[in-house]
Amino acid sequence: MCACLVARVARADAANGEKKMKMAACGLDCNTCDTRSKGCEGCHGPDAKVWSGDCKIRACCFKQKKLSDCGACDSFPCANITAFENDQWPHHRRAIAGLRKIRDERKAASLPAPGA
Repeated sequence: MCACLVARVARADAANGEKKMKMAACGLDCNTCDTRSKGCEGCHGPDAKVWSGDCKIRACCFKQKKLSDCGACDSFPCANITAFENDQWPHHRRAIAGLRKIRDERKAASLPAPGA
């Protein structure tokens, strides 16, 4: 996400008094996910409090490559992301489209991808 967008989101979150979760490695918005109400703390949370502890995308992005999201990876889109994008769930396609947009914004602004 570009720095100006991050700042706007942070100000809005502070104004609302809400603690916002970071975006998932795959681009899903953890703040709008139904599993949050079931104790999921998103990809950035501890292993015991994520929706799928064996998620290949999360393991690769955060644990192996130490990236903020898959859009920051030189291999994006990889086989895991392509499979995720082309599965039966429309919100997965939207998430990957969002990552592509963020990646394009980073390139246009010549900003380095942030770390995890």
